[in-house]
This record gives sequence, C-alpha cells and structure tokens, in this order.
Amino acid sequence: MTLGIAIPTYSGHIEFLKNLLLQISNSTVLPNQVSVSISSFDGEILFDEYPFELIITKTKEFRNPSQNRNIAASKLNTDIISFIDGDDLPHNMRNEYLLTSFDMGAKIVVHNYELGGSYIGKYDLEINNLELFIDYIDTFISDRNFPESSRGHLPYANGHISLLKTIFDEIKYDESNDLFKCCEDSEYSSRLVKSGYKISHITNKLSFYFH
Repeated sequence: MTLGIAIPTYSGHIEFLKNLLLQISNSTVLPNQVSVSISSFDGEILFDEYPFELIITKTKEFRNPSQNRNIAASKLNTDIISFIDGDDLPHNMRNEYLLTSFDMGAKIVVHNYELGGSYIGKYDLEINNLELFIDYIDTFISDRNFPESSRGHLPYANGHISLLKTIFDEIKYDESNDLFKCCEDSEYSSRLVKSGYKISHITNKLSFYFH
C-alpha cells in the first residue's frame, strides 16, 4: 500500500517545517508523498531535496485547522493518508508500524505519543515491537472528547490519525465552524466512530506531541 503524509500548518509554525520534513526523510520506510498546507503565509521557503514527492499549498488567508487538514489530505493520491501537525515530530519507525498495521487489516489507526512542553529537534525514543489492537476504539463520549473503547482507555493523539483514503474521501473534517481552532481532530475521530468505523490503536509512542 502507498502512504501519504498530510501536514496542516500556518505561519506561526513555519519554523518547524524543515526539521519535520528532515525527520520524515529519516524514516525506516519512506512515504510516497508528503502534502503540506500552509495558511496565513505570504513568504517564500527554499526547500531541500527529499526522497519523496513534496506538495506545498500556500495561502495568505486564514484557514482553520479543519480546512488545512482537508486541503493537505486532498492533494494526496495514496492508499493511506496519515496526518501529523506541523509542530510535532514522528518517530522514524512510525511509517513502518503504520503500514504493517494496515497490512494486518486496520482501516483507521491512532497511536500513543510522547508529550513534551518544549520543542525538540529529533524524536528518537527507543520503542518496542509493534503493539497493535485492531478495531479497538468502538465507542465515544462526546463530539469534543476522545473516543474511548469499552475495554478501557489507552492514550493517543487524534491529530496524528491515519486512515484509508477511501474513508477520508467519504468523511472529511468539518470546516463549517470557524470556532474549530482546536479539538477538530477529536471531533473527527468521534464522527468516524459515529459513522460505524472502528479505530485501531498502536500503544507504541510513535510521535512527539509538542504542547
């Protein structure tokens, strides 16, 4: 299966973008495409050469996170779309573990993360072998809370969700409310579960969440 990474970002996080792309370049399995949607930005960026197709969409106008997510993901033509925020970092084994999960039957995947209060240049935490629960998340609390499995809660980052492109084409992020300047990711996960999809869970910490 082919893998594309969608990165929603804006001018306030532009300083992190090159390092994020470098981290993706050092993955054990490379993505086929990386699509970045940058809003509120009217400048120029000189990008390096990367071992994947890089798609950049810029707009000087404001876009809320849902719009940036939909723009970035819609430019990908891969079997799998994986999101990561512009100020966070993936583990170098993230792509490998995601692809293995989809090969094992997952349709939507979330994973655990390392929470940090300050930005780090490289995320290389030692992680164990893949720990995957297929179709683990099957219930939800509310639109603005994380979906939670009836078998107990395990932490995950909604903003770093990965899913089949066919599902994204069916269900996109809600752009209708400009108040979605946060929590749009958990609302999306909840709506996926409402629509009858179950979400698989990887317990390994596959990303660094800068908070």
